[in-house]
Amino acid sequence: MDTIEVVSQFGRYVDAHSATIFVGAGLSQSNGYPGWEALLDPLRLELGIEPMEDLPQLAQYIVDGIDAGRERLRTRVVEAFNAVINPVPSLALRLISQLPIDEYWTSNFDHLLQEAAADVHVFAKDEDLVRLLEPGHRHIYKMHGSLDPPGEIVLTRDDYETYPITHPRFWKLLQAHFLTKTFLFLGIGFSDPNLELVFKMVRLFTADIKREHFAVVRRDGTTGEKAKLFDLRMNELERVGVNVLVIDDFVEIDELLGKLVARCRPPQVMVSGSAPEEVERTSTGDSYPTGELPSRSVAIAALVGQRFAHKGISSVAGGEIGAVVGYEAMRTLEGIDGYVPDRFTLVRRKRDEPVTPPNTRLGQIVFTGSEPTDLRSAALSEVRALLVFGGGSGTQAEVAGALESGLGVVPIGCTGGTAESLWNRMRGDLEGLLLGGRPIEGADFDLLMSGDDGEVAAAAVRLVEQAMFLS
Repeated sequence: MDTIEVVSQFGRYVDAHSATIFVGAGLSQSNGYPGWEALLDPLRLELGIEPMEDLPQLAQYIVDGIDAGRERLRTRVVEAFNAVINPVPSLALRLISQLPIDEYWTSNFDHLLQEAAADVHVFAKDEDLVRLLEPGHRHIYKMHGSLDPPGEIVLTRDDYETYPITHPRFWKLLQAHFLTKTFLFLGIGFSDPNLELVFKMVRLFTADIKREHFAVVRRDGTTGEKAKLFDLRMNELERVGVNVLVIDDFVEIDELLGKLVARCRPPQVMVSGSAPEEVERTSTGDSYPTGELPSRSVAIAALVGQRFAHKGISSVAGGEIGAVVGYEAMRTLEGIDGYVPDRFTLVRRKRDEPVTPPNTRLGQIVFTGSEPTDLRSAALSEVRALLVFGGGSGTQAEVAGALESGLGVVPIGCTGGTAESLWNRMRGDLEGLLLGGRPIEGADFDLLMSGDDGEVAAAAVRLVEQAMFLS
């Protein structure tokens, strides 16, 4: 698979609240935490044996072959982890915490995932799973134990093989989740013993009906016979329903997760724009510069709003043109007895003064931030796509923020201003662009510049649906 396919397909399971993520060691190593080889190497040298690929077996030899081996091994792990100065969650872990997922699994001993996610219940020992917990928290299952809080950790071949006996609750819960949820395995390398855990679950639990899962696996620079073995193992995973994305470095996960976060935001579109710059008034005070909206922009916005109502699309706006779309959608819903306030959200800055227009009593109003940049960031963080009418410098800033956040942007070029400029830039590279993980239909995109009002509105809504991964 490629990144876009993983984002698109795994995102569907996130939308359905049937997704979970398994975090492997690769997402902690960027913070300076050692990998398995680095942890075991000093004790391997003391034991006097050659490097081994089977790391749990090497850990077993250390425990069996060195005096007080178990305690020496655990001490080695604790000291190596404590040697990392002021570790902070990586970008990947921070992005994971932004996903609307309630449960995470990890084989890592460190505290970075729970620090990134915040407001979580951590389960690090088998008996933790019998606790009565307060509702409203996400869960992190540290299936191999934890150094924070301290406890027993899974390291050796015996630990892995007896795990179903020593950790029956964890093992049964992992089985249940593997059978009923869709996993995305992240931070797992070809030599990671937890890749064997994936194979074990696949072999045990996919005999009849295969549940779709996803794994991002680092190639580890394998060549020759190892490269052939790697390909065969990845093919085996895919054959039994685990879709594999092969990467060369764990930093590629940041890009994947950034796109996934944008894909999994609330299924809403932000409507941006104002009068084109050439007809804007000079701004006064700290308000956005505004001008008389062109009649064609208003007509198209009203048609878009009607179509949003019938298509079930919710919108967010901070300005007049977005209010035209939202209020028209609300009126249409009233007419078909389907009015729901949260289908349109008007965002306003927090102020002591009265609310300025547009302030029609339809939809809902959210007050957030005190500056235009705060308002823009808050709105963009709650949508999957941006629909652009006309606009000047303020609209340009919103477009830049949307693109930086990985959102799909649909410019209605015939409304002039920023929308027209953006339409021209995109049209010049349309074959190289994706919207909602798919190529952009040229005929629909061209209608945004030259169709009649009805055609423009219909094409805009089709492209918004695509940008939001709804079509």
